[in-house]
Amino acid sequence: MKQKEYWEKSSDEVVIDNKKKLDEMRRKSINAGDYDYVNENLMNIQYQFVNPDSMPTADYQVFPTHLKNNWDWPVDEYHEEEFLTNGECDLILSKWPNLLDMEEAEYDVTSARVCDIKWVTHYKPNWEWLFDKLHTKLKSINDRFFKLNLTDPVCIESLQFTKYESGGHYKSHLDWKGRSTFSTRKLSFTINLSDPDDYTGGGLKIYPRGYPTKNKGNIIVFPSFIRHEALTVTTGTRYALISWVNGDAFK
Repeated sequence: MKQKEYWEKSSDEVVIDNKKKLDEMRRKSINAGDYDYVNENLMNIQYQFVNPDSMPTADYQVFPTHLKNNWDWPVDEYHEEEFLTNGECDLILSKWPNLLDMEEAEYDVTSARVCDIKWVTHYKPNWEWLFDKLHTKLKSINDRFFKLNLTDPVCIESLQFTKYESGGHYKSHLDWKGRSTFSTRKLSFTINLSDPDDYTGGGLKIYPRGYPTKNKGNIIVFPSFIRHEALTVTTGTRYALISWVNGDAFK
């Protein structure tokens, strides 16, 4: 008989949609308390597991990639520091009208993401200075704080130049969900381009309790497996640059 792979679910680990059945199952589960703790606090493996007995542990994962090295990653784990000057932010903002529209806003408040997006490809003419500066900064931050196995030299995906107007947001999500051993995102980052006086609301939340500043020019970096959210802008307009740093698949 073929041995079940460690990520394969048994017949008892299927998703159960019936709330009454779910509540009964959780009451009987010896892992119910751990289940609640994982879903509320350990954002590094945050995933809404319906069956408490099928939740991931340090020895068992539903994903085909082990995360043992990251299991005990502290909550609220992100790093923020000054990066771009006001003049550099203004230079980037001045380029918005001339960039090709790639994804238009979907202004339906029920949508997971409401924003305008334009993409800046790697080493696009007149953007080389920013990619050079990012490579140096991100390598320094990773070496000092996260110590993840990144590509050398640092490989950054295209920059997501994002505009959030009133009602704009991106609901709670992860940038890496362990879907594949070939998934290479390791670090996510956001750069604040707007003056915080130009809008209300907005900003970034790093779950469960992290609220980085909205200071213009600051860069916020965090592991891609940590849940986060672009909070709703209530008035004005917020601009940000967002992207991801690659490396070997998590082990």
